[in-house]
Amino acid sequence: MTAYVLRVLRKDARRSLVLEADELQQAREVQFKLAQKEDGMKLSDQEIQTLNPEVYTDGLIRAHGCLVHVKKLNKPACCPIILKGSSLWTTLFVRHIHAKVFHHMAGAEQTLAEVRKAVWITKGWETVRKILRRCVHCRRLRSSTVTQEMGPSL
Repeated sequence: MTAYVLRVLRKDARRSLVLEADELQQAREVQFKLAQKEDGMKLSDQEIQTLNPEVYTDGLIRAHGCLVHVKKLNKPACCPIILKGSSLWTTLFVRHIHAKVFHHMAGAEQTLAEVRKAVWITKGWETVRKILRRCVHCRRLRSSTVTQEMGPSL
């Protein structure tokens, strides 16, 4: 939805309803900027100091690690965007990724691995586990079957 709004704001003359990859990437970056702004995230926040945060040219606060010097890695892999675990945007993003990697097949580890391809979530393990515990689809798939108990014989 954000990508379509950005297309209208740019007054793009494309008539196709199909979005291109760069439009989707721009929309995702706008959503992440909004998430960081709503959470009031700053470089001086205590909980992200260990990630060595930096503001990049796109305006996003990213983790600056030792993988920056690897030339073959793309920006999301070497410098992931930092999001707070308590954010509504984070919850929505994790739910989206969880649905994308198939509810019943992906546990917390696989979902967190997919999430970390794009963003770094503070208290990521706790956040993903909490969200997956609340997933109704997964609860139904993992529930145990009820067995019929026989009454006493007369």
